Amino acid sequence: MRAQILPGVAFLICVIPLSNAGGPAFVAGSGYNSGVEGQALVWANGSIQYFTDQGNLSPILSNTQANAFVAAAFGVWTSIPPASP
Repeated sequence: MRAQILPGVAFLICVIPLSNAGGPAFVAGSGYNSGVEGQALVWANGSIQYFTDQGNLSPILSNTQANAFVAAAFGVWTSIPPASP
């Protein structure tokens, strides 16, 4: 039993310090406006602009289907209360 648990524990000990969940990916003050140092960077006016490729994504997924896929993904993400403006 101990031989089965030990590799898992060793793996967690190595991986946990590398994980950095929670909090913003980038904060101001590190090459940005130093007057707002430490505040999370956000999209201007809460609006995200994105552009998709003009052609088909693959022989399986047409441009229209790919655009619908991306729009659905952004829809899910922006439906989360803290993510929506």
